[in-house]
Amino acid sequence: MLLPSAHQVDREFRVIDALHRAGFPVPRAYALCEDDSVVGTMFYVMEMVEGRILWDLSLPDHTPAERSAIYDAMVKTLAHLQSLDYRAIGLDGFGKPNDYMARQIHRWSKIYVASETSKIPLMDKLNEWLPRNIPGSDETCIIHGDYRLDNMVLHPTEQRVTAVLDWELSTLGDPLGDFTYHMAPW
Repeated sequence: MLLPSAHQVDREFRVIDALHRAGFPVPRAYALCEDDSVVGTMFYVMEMVEGRILWDLSLPDHTPAERSAIYDAMVKTLAHLQSLDYRAIGLDGFGKPNDYMARQIHRWSKIYVASETSKIPLMDKLNEWLPRNIPGSDETCIIHGDYRLDNMVLHPTEQRVTAVLDWELSTLGDPLGDFTYHMAPW
């Protein structure tokens, strides 16, 4: 199922351009083409960042020390993202600055119900419980929306993030959003 807000190429271009100018590790955004007649859809061109994309979260080809360093780099990169002043880098109005968790719970509950193939009573209970137990927060930061290891380019030899990719679901919201997404596999 394609989310209604997915593949908003112009938004993705806007955020990576602003983040690159702010010194955050993303590819440089070179140009946005909004003319559908060129290739049949809007598109943008960005820099190719050399490095590694790791798909297996258990990092089986890495030592325990390397695994720890990779995940530390991932969390430090997230902290860097969350420390940026979205207004100062030109992203004011990029998303709704409040009620992020409530909007996410509503969205994903609706998607779950629309796509369920069989009733799971515990999921029904969870869908009832979540809206009544939304964490209260007034913090707002840039949210990646899909913050995970395979959306990052790591340096070819060092355990550090050189680029965060796939910003199509980015918005403004509660910092716990991306952190929770990052922790979900564990």
